[in-house]
Amino acid sequence: MIRALYTAVSGMKSQQAKQQVVINNLSNMDTNGYKEDNLIVKKFSDVLIENKDNLINGKSKKNIIGSLSLGTAIDEVYTKFLQGNITTTD
Repeated sequence: MIRALYTAVSGMKSQQAKQQVVINNLSNMDTNGYKEDNLIVKKFSDVLIENKDNLINGKSKKNIIGSLSLGTAIDEVYTKFLQGNITTTD
């Protein structure tokens, strides 16, 4: 139950950060020389779920059942430094 809440919170934080980047880009769209920002979101490493109940020759054997995702994390916000359109102003 608690793990599900942490997963949901990590997703909400990532979406909020994405929204802030988009709002910043939209509000500065007409600003001369403004460079667009982008947000990179990465997935947490998957944790393997193991079951050690199988006994083979008196030793417990590890059985990998599957993986469990723990949500997302914000990796970085980077700025695109590409040349914009050149317009003549006369």
